[in-house]
Order: sequence, then C-alpha cells, then structure tokens
Amino acid sequence: MTAYFDTSALLKIYIEEPDSPAAVSAAQDSDPLVLSQLSVLELLRSVGLHLSGHSREVTRVILESDLETMAVIRIDDLIWRSAADIAVRTGAKSLDSLHIAAALSLADPHLAFVTFDKKQARAAADSGLRVVIP
Repeated sequence: MTAYFDTSALLKIYIEEPDSPAAVSAAQDSDPLVLSQLSVLELLRSVGLHLSGHSREVTRVILESDLETMAVIRIDDLIWRSAADIAVRTGAKSLDSLHIAAALSLADPHLAFVTFDKKQARAAADSGLRVVIP
C-alpha cells in the first residue's frame, strides 16, 4: 500500500513512544512511504529537540539514510493554495492542512493517509483521503 505519513506517525518510528510499534508496522506495510518536505523539517527538528548526545546523532544518521528510500513531495504553489482552501473548509491547522494537501496532490485513490492526530484525521477524511490511525 502507498501511504502518506504525517509527522505524528513518522516521529513514532524514530523516537520511542507508546504507539511506536503500531507506527513501525504501518511503515513496513507501506511501499513507498510518502512524506512532504514539511515532514523532513519537522522530523529533524523533533529529533534535535527530544534526543541528545549519541542517541540524537545515531537517530539522525538513520533518519537521513531512510529519507533516501522515501518519496518526498516537494511543496509547490498549488499545494500551498490547496492547503489554504482545506484550512478554511475544515478548520484544520495550517500545517495539518499542508500535509493533507500534499497527500491529495498525488491524486491516488488508494493512498492511505497515516496519522495519530484525530483532528487532522477528520480533516483528511473530509477532504476525501482514506485515513489510517494505526
């Protein structure tokens, strides 16, 4: 299955949290795993803030290596505009809307939108995405 992972789902792969096993399992089922440029920024920021020392360095190296195998969506003007429309229509937060717009830009009716954020999940479903909360 092709799956777009928002940062709430991706982060659980790299930083141990209660839902990490479910996120890892969902990622293993995804081919390819898709994310946006925004996710790259959010992931690198979170790893830098939540981990320290050797753990941070090792996790960052693993993340950088993994990014080479993931499909990263470039955020262009159409995605920015779509995100604004989604935010107004659904009331979703700006960055959540940007993730939704990036996923919608693939125009893949079989795409799974993976998130642990319930408000974002509702906005994604209202926008026509098939939502998976592992």
